Amino acid sequence: MDIEIKTGPVPTTSTTRSLIQDRSDEAMDNYLSDDFPELVAGRQRRLSVEDAWIWGEWLRRPPFETQWIRFDVGFPASASDASTGAGALNTMWTTLRRKRADVVVSDGRALYVLELKPVLSFAAVGQALGYGHLARRAIGNRAEVRQMIVFKGIDADLMELCRVYDVLLWQV
Repeated sequence: MDIEIKTGPVPTTSTTRSLIQDRSDEAMDNYLSDDFPELVAGRQRRLSVEDAWIWGEWLRRPPFETQWIRFDVGFPASASDASTGAGALNTMWTTLRRKRADVVVSDGRALYVLELKPVLSFAAVGQALGYGHLARRAIGNRAEVRQMIVFKGIDADLMELCRVYDVLLWQV
């Protein structure tokens, strides 16, 4: 069975270069809020050291031209996400139910919900599928939504699962 993982250098376009050079929070907020106000962009890039390295590698050779890039993107809460009370317990549950994708990018035709992971894992696949679903629910049919995992190490058992559920893979 042949399963393709997309890798290798891709020419960096002028649009992508300009976004890499000028990624101010204000500029990125404007891109996201103008097109998809339902998606809430974070004020900080909350990436671990490993995830930040993976993101840097993605930026050096992106798989497609990007029109905009946004970090730490939250999805609208459902009614079941209501507060559970006050104090530490509420803070814990709020943190556990946080629904925020690492990165969302657009190529002008689709939104790509990216999860950055050191190793392709069940957790990464679950997050990609879940955040892709939440993005579709939030924006309706105004744009195609694709989910993608950007990773370094491979768990080969998961490659077919990603193909079956249309989770794009990009190895750095």
